[in-house]
Amino acid sequence: MRPTTFSQRNVNILDKLEDVDADILILTETNSCIDLSKKYHTYFSTTPLFQSVSIGTGQYGQGENRVTIWSKFSGQRRSDMCNSHSGICALLKSNEWGELNVYGTILGIYGKNRGRYEPVLTRTDFQTAIEVQIADWERLAGLGSLCIAGDFNTSLGGNYYVSKLGRERINGCFERLKIEVPTREIPNNIDHIGLSETFLEGFDPKPKWETWNVAKDKKQFSDHMGVCVTLKRSSL
Repeated sequence: MRPTTFSQRNVNILDKLEDVDADILILTETNSCIDLSKKYHTYFSTTPLFQSVSIGTGQYGQGENRVTIWSKFSGQRRSDMCNSHSGICALLKSNEWGELNVYGTILGIYGKNRGRYEPVLTRTDFQTAIEVQIADWERLAGLGSLCIAGDFNTSLGGNYYVSKLGRERINGCFERLKIEVPTREIPNNIDHIGLSETFLEGFDPKPKWETWNVAKDKKQFSDHMGVCVTLKRSSL
């Protein structure tokens, strides 16, 4: 369910996001009509999809894009992502947290296993999308603390909506880059937040996670649940 025009549903989405009141908020399959600029003075979006990318036999609508990062912190866009339609990175700066590279993602269009692993470049090829973004993550990991968050189109634990090869590649990459995923064991979930171990050193070892928009067949805001990770400074 992608927001395309201003509606009561979009008002509900805006109200809920304001209620969540996150310091950093990452939206996927979103639209410029979901405007949070009154609360978040910094935002970065992937390349607009309208008239540039097709889905099935149709086109995306006016204002649609795959990922937007909203933040209360100042920051700047990291350039040269491998696929500007599906991944974006911002270097955010805060007095309390220091600097954090935040990479917002939507991995592919289809997440389930749909055949053999084929390294063929197509817009909707899930496995190729993973390889493209892993190249981004590996490059960014050398630039400082890193957060990778968004729609992974596969669970990273359990048996829900699984791409086995995709999961192995993502988890293997996160292990190499020392990325912790507090959302990994959330049931029936394909949206994740990963944080580098170096960044988490100053916080309690078990970040608190919570969800909303969870009830099956009664999801008010989206066909995905919302996930949130709260970090608390370690006691001195």
